[in-house]
Amino acid sequence: MMHAGEETTNRTTPLPADSDPSYLVLVAENEQLRQQVRQLTEERDAYLRCLHAWAWDRVPEEELRRWAEDESEEGATFEQVLQMLKEHGGS
Repeated sequence: MMHAGEETTNRTTPLPADSDPSYLVLVAENEQLRQQVRQLTEERDAYLRCLHAWAWDRVPEEELRRWAEDESEEGATFEQVLQMLKEHGGS
């Protein structure tokens, strides 16, 4: 799955031996950024799973299902989720 800012070209073409050093620096920085995006995506997903488990323990299942059905295309903000959880006895 592609994420925003990810390159869609195949990186199988080897670099020429006499590549410009500034280009090589950009390639290295690009790879570091790709790794950071992967790491941050994994962290985000772990936090979302944790939040889901926390909410599942505190909010009735039918209420969670209603939230899922009511979810808009834009989704809810973190503050909205916290407010909904507080309204249903979470802390």
